[in-house]
Amino acid sequence: MASRQSSVLRPERLSMWSTGLDQESLSGDIAVATNRLEKLAKREETFKEVFSVMTQHSDFSTKYDVSGENPLIYVYTSQPDEYSFITEVFPVVKDKPTRLAEKQAEELTFHQAFEEVIERYTNERRKPNPVLQETRSSDFCYQLILKIEAIPVGNARFPEPFKLVREFKILQHIWENYRTEMLARKTSPDQLVGFPMPFEFKNLIGSSNYDFPKMEIDGFHYYNLNGKSDGICRHPISPAGFGTDAKNMMSSFSYLSVEKTGPSVPYLMQLMVRQGRKFSLSTALKILDQLISRLMILHKYGVVHCDVNPGCLSFGCREAMNVLYITSFDKAVLGTQQSSPIHLFHDRFVAYSQVKDKKCHYVCDLESAFYVFVYCLLNRLPWDSRLQLDSKSVSQPCDVIAEKSRTIDMKEKFWSSNDSIHMITKRVTYEFSEGLYTNFSIDILESLFAKMRENMATCINIPVTNYFKEIFVPGSAPYNCYFSIRKIIASYFRFEILNQSMKDVTCASKLEMLTKQDRHDKRCAWDLSYWCWNFLDADPDKKRLRAA
Repeated sequence: MASRQSSVLRPERLSMWSTGLDQESLSGDIAVATNRLEKLAKREETFKEVFSVMTQHSDFSTKYDVSGENPLIYVYTSQPDEYSFITEVFPVVKDKPTRLAEKQAEELTFHQAFEEVIERYTNERRKPNPVLQETRSSDFCYQLILKIEAIPVGNARFPEPFKLVREFKILQHIWENYRTEMLARKTSPDQLVGFPMPFEFKNLIGSSNYDFPKMEIDGFHYYNLNGKSDGICRHPISPAGFGTDAKNMMSSFSYLSVEKTGPSVPYLMQLMVRQGRKFSLSTALKILDQLISRLMILHKYGVVHCDVNPGCLSFGCREAMNVLYITSFDKAVLGTQQSSPIHLFHDRFVAYSQVKDKKCHYVCDLESAFYVFVYCLLNRLPWDSRLQLDSKSVSQPCDVIAEKSRTIDMKEKFWSSNDSIHMITKRVTYEFSEGLYTNFSIDILESLFAKMRENMATCINIPVTNYFKEIFVPGSAPYNCYFSIRKIIASYFRFEILNQSMKDVTCASKLEMLTKQDRHDKRCAWDLSYWCWNFLDADPDKKRLRAA
């Protein structure tokens, strides 16, 4: 392979799912470290083959910078499966710097095609959320994440490997609905903060290793947007952003470019574990609030994620470093009565009703979000022992992926009594030394647990076709499902200004008792200039309040 097409494999680069090789592993078990090095070398060779196929297509080299002796293609060393690669790439620079160091220092490049996609979705050439406006200027486009799926045609007979086309279709569904609402002035401009923008999806043909045989083209299937097995060539793929040049999938080799995000939640947790630390309660609550906000928007557009877990959560870059992104949608489905969840899931975080009742319901995502919150607090989950995860493996960002859950009964017991939340409150490291504030923190945790359990019982029987239509209807059960949780979270913090509608009655009374005993409000401040707070308003077209 020519040197100009060689990839730059950097073990310290981090993927959304896992970390690469590090010095700690090398200094440990030599046999394990050697095995990982061998796998890394094999992975590099595989990527070189994949990358050589990509660079044979002229439109790839005109958009992405792969020229020169050292092209700026950074490859993550750990992936979700053997057929997938995650890379960081630069678009071709309009006014190309002469020195590599200049480009690395700049970290931002311009490409007309990607700017047009941004302008289509947002009606302006800048990121729409006020928190993110300063992260990019009107003349530059982010360094991009390129997701690659290269499945040898002999292994492409089953629907499970085809994940990238599903992810693109879900992202395009979300962003196109958002664009329609933007044009009709029915949504706020910062609504899709935390959702990576899809720039381009390409299905590459011309390689015998990946092209579908013409006589057998109808034999290749994937899970469609309703989670059903469907012929992958029956539904044309529309290009991202603009244009009507829809084409059928003709090979098992595709790539998707999306805007770049920062470190994943599992990576940050692994750093904390290595220092013998855990996330503070305030940080875990902020992550939960942003996750609830992301799910509220996702559900508004009729999408059930079906696999909420820390591995699909990443923070943004630079000024957006405390904005939480959902970065993986390969198991998401459109929530209809005919929907069914994808077969594989992360057993640690899957909702028990999703597995036991085989229901693909929006409330399942909220249940999984609470497990993510518990995981952030404790660095483990109560049923990890059932999955035979010891303390060393729990600190790793990888999770058990299964078809059948081994944790259903433990999760049912988790919600059946208050013993579970009492166990959690005993293991949390609180930020306050005063017993007064510690007790207040425990009250917040117990209120969250009780409200989440109540919401799950109330909403699980609401038909999914009705649920997503009422998410932004004030007073409806779906609306209260999200905002009742956010109100409790908000009660833990001091805000400069907090609308009366965002105050929980029960927590407000407890806060009043607290301030009577201590005139100085010592709660943690929610710094709006540092942490993202999502102002999600009710649907302006729904004037009539409904009873919960």
